[in-house]
Amino acid sequence: MDKEFKMLSLHEGYPELENPEKNDYYVGVLQNLYASCGGEVNAIMLYSYQVNYFKKDLEYIARAVEEIAMDEMVHMRLLAEAILFYGGDPKYNTRIGMPYTTRCVKYENEYVPMLVVDVNSEKDAIEAYTKAILIVRSPSLKALLKRIRRDEREHLSIFEEFLAEIRGEPTPLFNMNQDDMDDYPENKYFDDKYVDTNCVNDRNTCNNMDERYMDNKYMNGNCIDGRTSQKKMNCHDNKGMGCHPKMK
Repeated sequence: MDKEFKMLSLHEGYPELENPEKNDYYVGVLQNLYASCGGEVNAIMLYSYQVNYFKKDLEYIARAVEEIAMDEMVHMRLLAEAILFYGGDPKYNTRIGMPYTTRCVKYENEYVPMLVVDVNSEKDAIEAYTKAILIVRSPSLKALLKRIRRDEREHLSIFEEFLAEIRGEPTPLFNMNQDDMDDYPENKYFDDKYVDTNCVNDRNTCNNMDERYMDNKYMNGNCIDGRTSQKKMNCHDNKGMGCHPKMK
């Protein structure tokens, strides 16, 4: 089975970073996007592995996955350059120094399970970039992360299309203007000095807070316990934003 495949035309270049400075906070954010189990390094490993199986019967999917892996290589390079830009060292580890391991790769060798992994991986990547965009204040870094996220949304649409095709389901619609429709609040009140605390400010402490479970709709001064969704924890400060998530 084979057919023609063409990637969407989103590759118009990436914004450049401005105002170089040492910023350990940004380095930590970038390291997780770079080399965590949900980062760009792992995406490259995952898609490179899958190409070998898709080539057997689905050459057009293999070509697409290979091109997506190349996109992820570009993202990896951009993140490495950004880490250096902010005074870090782009080693293959997370913010807290956990080294990348190929145990992060979700190995599947059947077409539907592989594509399910791919869809979920891209959804996780989009969520990770969205949260990073919310918690950095540099306009140029926000622009770069939004541009990478746009690629990840393209990848998601491609994998969803392939998965629907193999399952014999209708092709999902993809909104090319999603970036312009995001309703996440601008991150006006985050302060870098709080990134290594658990939701601490001058007057209040909120415990049991994990940004992985934070619902961004409720960020206006509330701490969210994701496992008991939307639980408010009374941690307002005088700016209206008392919760500053700890970056993992």
